[in-house]
Amino acid sequence: QILWIAQTIGADADAAIEGAEILRKFVGNAAKSSAWRQALNEPQCWHELDFHIWLDGEPPVELIGRWDLIARGRDWLVVDFKTDAIASAEDANLRVKEHYFIQAHAYAAHQVFDADSVKVVFVFVNSPSPCEVVCQYKTADWTSIVKTLRQRSLLYAAKLAYMASR
Repeated sequence: QILWIAQTIGADADAAIEGAEILRKFVGNAAKSSAWRQALNEPQCWHELDFHIWLDGEPPVELIGRWDLIARGRDWLVVDFKTDAIASAEDANLRVKEHYFIQAHAYAAHQVFDADSVKVVFVFVNSPSPCEVVCQYKTADWTSIVKTLRQRSLLYAAKLAYMASR
């Protein structure tokens, strides 16, 4: 079917088939992850849910994002799927620390759903098997998370402004 659709719309058939194989691998690894299975077993589970929150303080900082998968059981679980190619668990942990705002997913769940305890799992699906980076956040963490998110957001905004001025 993919080949027929690609040919019908004039797309590169080989690229379409290759893309479908990559997608099949990603979805297969997502389904193998323990976080995916846990989320689907919770009483409430939502896919692709957007969030939009503001951080307290000055200057105003707006966080807009999307939870790939968020579930409510005894505690809250946020699952975010990543397609970055990684070689090891250490590589995945470093990638999360340096490139992603994992705390934003937890804090948004706290703000939107009044969640006290939130586990965030980043699942890297572009590897032979899924690799998970797990972080747990509780009420005592929210103040420091807001401070960290504010600092990182303002630094990121400054970098973008600098790049735009060049």
